[in-house]
Parts: sequence; structure tokens; C-alpha cells
Amino acid sequence: QWQIQHVERLEVLGQGSIPAPTVVNPADIATGGSRAWALEGTLVTVENVEVTEVEPEAGPGDGQEGAATNEFVVTGNLRVDDYFYLRSPAAQVGDRFGSITGVLRYGNGNSKIEPRDANDYR
Repeated sequence: QWQIQHVERLEVLGQGSIPAPTVVNPADIATGGSRAWALEGTLVTVENVEVTEVEPEAGPGDGQEGAATNEFVVTGNLRVDDYFYLRSPAAQVGDRFGSITGVLRYGNGNSKIEPRDANDYR
């Protein structure tokens, strides 16, 4: 997981706009995918995905055994997490999304897309 540590100085240079997300195949950014490390920490979008699993096995350090992680898995074995936003109602197996956008994050041994709010689900 990429992290910034020991910041000694921060300078604001101006304002900018949020870059457009990279549209990517979900399998390419899932754990072990060919683009997972390259796109970690960036805004990504996956399109036309279906929920294939809810509450997959938790990775190391991802809460207590048996506790809900609020994660689900979509087409391509890509996990979707609630680090920034907890979707309600919870996704169910078979739910389809035209797109899901979020920050790609590596945590607890898995690559996960982290939607920022309800607007990231279409």
C-alpha cells in the first residue's frame, strides 16, 4: 500500500480539477491483475459488472473473524469496499452496475475499488 509519511512541508500551488477516471477491465485491477500496482491510488471506473459474491473471506487485518467487512466482489474477481462510503442497501449477488467508480486501493492483502459516494454507482 502506497503511503506518504514524514511530510515536512506542504505548499499549495493552486487549484485544479479532479482527473477523469481510467476506464479499466475489472480483472486487470483485481488482486494480482496486470494493472493493479500501476493504477493503485488512482481513480478508476469499471463498466458493466455483476456482483458475484458478498462478504468474501477477509484479508489479513481486515476486522475480527466472522465480522462483516461490507465488501462484495464483481465480475473479474474485483473487490468493492466501503473504506470511503458504505453503500445502502447492500449489494446482493446478481446485482448489475453499468459502472462503478472509485479509488483503487491495496489493503488487507487485496486490491479494492473504493467508491467515494452514491454517485460512484451507476
